[in-house]
Amino acid sequence: MNQRLLFLARLGCRLACVSLVFGVLAGCATLGQPERAVLRAREQVSPALVHIRPVKEVFQTGKRTEMLAVGSGFIISPDGYVVTNEHVAGDSTSVQCVLSDNRELDAQVVGADPDTDIAVLKLQGDAPFPYVKWGRSDTVQAGQVA
Repeated sequence: MNQRLLFLARLGCRLACVSLVFGVLAGCATLGQPERAVLRAREQVSPALVHIRPVKEVFQTGKRTEMLAVGSGFIISPDGYVVTNEHVAGDSTSVQCVLSDNRELDAQVVGADPDTDIAVLKLQGDAPFPYVKWGRSDTVQAGQVA
């Protein structure tokens, strides 16, 4: 009788392990969907991605110097408006942007709000530019891959 209980216990453990493995594998198969959504989003927004190189005036050891900073943003209109963070470009003396096609363009800060950490730049160059459209946040839930 003892042997039979041992056999059933081992069989139960093996079945549980097999079920666990197949459950994990099934879960891994569904992980591809969010990955595809992220890749699709990257393909759509990458052309509008901008590398931002603002120059800021700083005072160090009693001397006025210029400091080069870096940041990123997105073109949000075909005529070259860029949204970025205020801490990136808000108090810059000059701004240069590198587009996804490697063009280097000057930009002007047209608006900045330190309370919300948002700044808007205007590219100085020939339009139209590739741009992203604002999405609707009311159609997705927290944690959802849109």
